[in-house]
Amino acid sequence: MTYSLWLLVHLLGVIVWVGGMFFAHMALRPSAAELLQPPQRLPLLAATLGRFFTWVSVSIVLILVSGVAIMVNPANTQVAQLTVERRRAVDDRVFEIGAAGVAPVECVGQFAVQRQRAARQRPLVTQA
Repeated sequence: MTYSLWLLVHLLGVIVWVGGMFFAHMALRPSAAELLQPPQRLPLLAATLGRFFTWVSVSIVLILVSGVAIMVNPANTQVAQLTVERRRAVDDRVFEIGAAGVAPVECVGQFAVQRQRAARQRPLVTQA
């Protein structure tokens, strides 16, 4: 499989897992608590979560397999290198914006970067 397909499998597994947990916690549980009495609510939640955890088990296996495939596959080296280069470019830009260390304001960051560059170019002056 190519990098894109492995990444798609990986992301779909995460979406099923995290999206399902979000649905169960934020939609199903409050609705069941609001509409059903505890003796009716428990079988509904047990059956729903039982089916959901079957899908989560499959998703976890797919996430692990696709993650290892993405890391190990030598064909992904070029794509991974591009990702590293993009990350370095973003890191450089973030440093430039927030170089002052006070607030990530671009003008302050640009000023700090200019000062750093100027300081590197000045010769060291030692007093005798």
